[in-house]
Amino acid sequence: MSGHSKWATTKHQKGAKDAARAKVFAKLIRQIEVAAREGGSDMTANASLRTMYTKARDSSVPIDTIERAIFVKAWPSANPECRRPEYPHQPFG
Repeated sequence: MSGHSKWATTKHQKGAKDAARAKVFAKLIRQIEVAAREGGSDMTANASLRTMYTKARDSSVPIDTIERAIFVKAWPSANPECRRPEYPHQPFG
């Protein structure tokens, strides 16, 4: 019954749009991570990272997500003496 519930129609349309958007976001974030790993986190010196950042912003990827991807992948190469902070494992259950 297509006309019965407007929310059901909206839910299915939103689900399809969100799935397509998530696929694009994942692809762009993966490319940003590769660019950050290969050339470092400085966008003025890393042209491929700058290009991927621009493409991601054009596709409306949130800035926090982009910066997190850059930080996670470029952090060890920026300062090899530094180690990532270790957090205690907290099991669930």
